[in-house]
Amino acid sequence: MTNARHDNDAAASKSPAPRPRRRLGRLITKAGIIVVAALAVMLLALALIGSPWRAYEAARLLLDLAALDAPDSQRRTPPMMRAPVTYEVDHRTYRGDVYRPLEEPQAGLVLLHGASPLGKDEPRLVDFAATLASTRFVVLVPDLVGLRQLKLRAVAARDIADAVLYMQATPGLAPNNRIGIVSLSVASGPALLAAAEPRIRERLGFILAIGGYYDMLDMLTFSTTGDFKNGAQWHHREPNEYGKWVLVLSNVDQLPAASDRRVLTAIARRKLKDPRADVTTLAARLSPQGRAVYDFVNNTDRQRVQELFAQLPMNIKSEIQALSLSKRDLSGIKAQVILVHGLDDPMIPYTESVALAGALPPSQVRLFLVNGLVHVDLKPAPVDYWRIYRAVYTLLLERDR
Repeated sequence: MTNARHDNDAAASKSPAPRPRRRLGRLITKAGIIVVAALAVMLLALALIGSPWRAYEAARLLLDLAALDAPDSQRRTPPMMRAPVTYEVDHRTYRGDVYRPLEEPQAGLVLLHGASPLGKDEPRLVDFAATLASTRFVVLVPDLVGLRQLKLRAVAARDIADAVLYMQATPGLAPNNRIGIVSLSVASGPALLAAAEPRIRERLGFILAIGGYYDMLDMLTFSTTGDFKNGAQWHHREPNEYGKWVLVLSNVDQLPAASDRRVLTAIARRKLKDPRADVTTLAARLSPQGRAVYDFVNNTDRQRVQELFAQLPMNIKSEIQALSLSKRDLSGIKAQVILVHGLDDPMIPYTESVALAGALPPSQVRLFLVNGLVHVDLKPAPVDYWRIYRAVYTLLLERDR
């Protein structure tokens, strides 16, 4: 299915959660004037064709998102509360944080962090969760242990589905029986796999996936070589190598030799700290299986990707394929899907979201491709505020269905 709608004109302790919101007066800078003027036009347009209040909320949310990098002195305490929670689903125990607005909430939201050592406590994620809560969402941020340990595994889909079930079963967490997911980066793959699970697919209303992927091998081709394909045309961009070393850490424990596990972990940690670090001496200590993993992630020639992938240990290949949405049946997904991707994303190319949009029914997906979105960090050029605004407005529209 290839006719998805594209919006791409250019191609229990409680404490106040820290959320940045600049006053309008602080936004009147050279860039701020452009933003405010653009938002005025957006408000007028949306007021004429949709809900004026929702148009205002979307504009306010966009301003708050644009201010996420503001200095602490320009932030103020948001009107919501953050509280830790422990919950159990099918004898599996989880921890997380719940962000509640002081206003009457309209829907529940599961916010998923990407591969980050700080997980749910990463400061930018905390700010993002608080910002979403200020727009009348009850936000649950589960602690995804695997992703916090830089391990991307297909089993994360089960944990995400459990978080949705917990919200649905807990009074006050799913207002109006409306639940959605916001996923960042590589968490988007397991999120969509979870959405297809029979136990939650009728309960989940919408998914917003930011900087996600569709095919793991295509994503890894970009992470290792910098090459990505748009239609029949190959393109090249210098990639951020974070993703390929996360792949190593994700799969190192599947290697049988303890020495390989230790050496590859040391190599990955060293490269994550300094991409230019010399690891030749360490790599020389690897067995053939360990060397196959190292050679795959260290390859820079796209012509060799398939050959080197075929040489990986079978269990690692199986895990990568299990995470690939392109290898899975997505017909069970009933939720509306909103895809947002930066055209200059150095971690996952925008073509991954284009491919994912093409695999879903056109009536079920909206795709927004924007400049100025650096993977999951919003730093838009003024020309892209309209597309980002429409993505935000679409999220609030799903909240209110």
